[in-house]
Amino acid sequence: VCDAVVELDDELRMVGDCTALSNSLFHHQGKGLKGQSLQQFVVADDQLFFEGEMVSQDKASVDAANMFHVRLRDSWGTAVPMELFHVPFSGMGGETRHLVGLREHGDVHLSGL
Repeated sequence: VCDAVVELDDELRMVGDCTALSNSLFHHQGKGLKGQSLQQFVVADDQLFFEGEMVSQDKASVDAANMFHVRLRDSWGTAVPMELFHVPFSGMGGETRHLVGLREHGDVHLSGL
C-alpha cells in the first residue's frame, strides 16, 4: 500500500494536487503541490540516482513498476527514506507521463492486530 500516488509530466512536475504527498511530508497540510517538481523534495545526495532511475525506465519496455529507494525531505528538513514505484506511460497527446507510488521505507504493516 502506498502513502501517496502522484502523476508527473515529462519534466517530473506533479500534474495533480498530490495532497497525500504534501500531508505525508508535512508540507502545508491540505495544500496541493501541482506544478512542483518531485525532484525538489529528493535529498541532494540522491538526486542523480533519482534522475537516472526515472530516465532509464522511460527507455525500457515496462512490464512492471520499477521500485527504488530515495530519501525525501519533509518540512522539518528530515530525510525520510522512501520506496518509489515508477511506471512511465504515454499521455493522451503522446507525451511521456510518470505514475509514481510512494511509501515510507521501513513501514511495517502487521495484519491481524
